Amino acid sequence: MNLRLSKTISFGKEVQRRGVAGKGGNLGAPRSNEGSGGGAPGANRHPSLTFSVMAVNLFNNVNLGPRVGVLGSPLFGQSNSTVRIFDDVSQAANRRIDFQVVFTM
Repeated sequence: MNLRLSKTISFGKEVQRRGVAGKGGNLGAPRSNEGSGGGAPGANRHPSLTFSVMAVNLFNNVNLGPRVGVLGSPLFGQSNSTVRIFDDVSQAANRRIDFQVVFTM
């Protein structure tokens, strides 16, 4: 199971985002590529902080590697390793938790 949670906190004064003069010369018109994220381009915005946490393999389910196939081995039919994920140097990376903080204006 993978899980991602985030919380956005707005603070401070409202910031007016203004456009640049286009071909028509309208100084108040917002540019089409201005304003990423939610809200209309040129809209008033508050500065904000977004805190995120993402967990991969939350319950730490062990991903076992292939079973031993040598008939004379005492470990025949058993797995003695974990799966390598995306050629990662560490074996299996069973549980992984990432934290992120983003400031937007």
